[in-house]
Amino acid sequence: LKGKWTIQSDYIHILEENCESRQPDIETLGNSLERITADVFGDKVTEKPYQEMIDQIIESKYSNNIDKAIDELSDELGSKAISYLYAKKQKKQ
Repeated sequence: LKGKWTIQSDYIHILEENCESRQPDIETLGNSLERITADVFGDKVTEKPYQEMIDQIIESKYSNNIDKAIDELSDELGSKAISYLYAKKQKKQ
């Protein structure tokens, strides 16, 4: 697999603020841009704007009933938003 966009993490070096370099903590070959970006820029636990919006909708429209929100919103939301809802449901249990 040689090509412009198929680079294994063994060949990637991330330059940190202190001018030291490190290799990614994840395999970059075949991974999503979102996962790679999160690893490079440390965006692992930052709440995303869509999560805050979903929280507000669940609280106001669904009275914190996550199951009902999943049933009614799953056709309108992307996969990350749906995963977020299921993760919220799991934490609640």
